[in-house]
Amino acid sequence: MSRGRAAVTVTAALLLTACHKPADSTAPASTASAAAPAALLAPDTTADPSRWINGPPAPLSAARGSVVLIEAWDRYCIPCRQSVPAILALQSRYGARGLQIISVAAFDDAPGEREILANLAREEHMTYPCFLDLGSVWQHAAGTSGVIPMVLLVDRQGRFTAQEKGLLQQGAPSFERLTAVIERALAGSGTHDGPK
Repeated sequence: MSRGRAAVTVTAALLLTACHKPADSTAPASTASAAAPAALLAPDTTADPSRWINGPPAPLSAARGSVVLIEAWDRYCIPCRQSVPAILALQSRYGARGLQIISVAAFDDAPGEREILANLAREEHMTYPCFLDLGSVWQHAAGTSGVIPMVLLVDRQGRFTAQEKGLLQQGAPSFERLTAVIERALAGSGTHDGPK
């Protein structure tokens, strides 16, 4: 294999693992483990219906007392879309026990962008509400540093308790770590594991 072809193959493999938006140098760095850094309070999402698709507004402040799984994504990110079946599996497994799921999509308010995101949500069979994150402000405030896909877990007190970066697939170590943290959060034991 030629050197140029090998470079293209490696680049393609990296793109399928995670999509990286330009990093905000002021956002806190985080690790790719189920433990979230420092138990930060999750920034709220607005109740403004114009900023939501795929269901009624689901502001995080209204979810206090519940465990919430947040899927951070953007329309150009293939691994984000490939992670949806794992998110739906978590919803199926834990929804009856009170796990709420929302997605937070990077949004620039370009002409037609809202419809494109709504169509993608339909195509991927997302059954949970999606917050349109204008300028990716929420994602950066949440400390994603522009790395997507990322799944964040918010405990009953509204604090981040876990995160997983990159493609999420059932049976993968990241999925198993996340399910263990969800189980603990829903059981009410150990809302924060601390950095590992």
